[in-house]
Amino acid sequence: MASRDWVKLADKEVKIYDYMISCKDMVLPWSSDLGKIEEFMAEKGRDVAATVRDDEVVDVVEKEDVERIKGYPKLGVGSVGPDRSWKVGAAIRMRESDKERLEELVKAGIDVVVLDSSQGNSIYQIELIKYIKKMYSDLDVVCGNVLTVSQAQNLIQAGVDRLRVGMGSGSICTTQEVCVGGRGQWMNIGLRTC
Repeated sequence: MASRDWVKLADKEVKIYDYMISCKDMVLPWSSDLGKIEEFMAEKGRDVAATVRDDEVVDVVEKEDVERIKGYPKLGVGSVGPDRSWKVGAAIRMRESDKERLEELVKAGIDVVVLDSSQGNSIYQIELIKYIKKMYSDLDVVCGNVLTVSQAQNLIQAGVDRLRVGMGSGSICTTQEVCVGGRGQWMNIGLRTC
């Protein structure tokens, strides 16, 4: 059931089960490209499709996703690996308990982990980068946020693969007020290509 279906309902006390649709009409092979996904949605009259590999849902694509990518062709087909499968990322915090979460995420097959912190030049982030690179050397690590060259150098020396540049750019973020410094979010910098 989509939100637009919910809005149209006069009786908001109905059971969602009564309005759920079968996913059998929404499934196509995981290797389908954007054109095939768009054709499939048009043919089935659906705004969503699920790509499946070995009876497991790999991705859920909405019509809005297809239109957004078509509207920005330089975005390409997304982040895919050599086997044409989607790259998968996850974010974790810098708490000791997140090492257990990271282990489970690595077992599940993530390709990249983002260390979620508004102030990226902390001892917690640096120590966690070193831990990740020691335990999971092939896992890409994205860190930040950084404002200065020295902050970036500290994270690079710890082993980070990509940086988030900027600080306190969110509408509800108080980092600029708390740290008395900040700069608008700029971009992720891939260190392997710089």
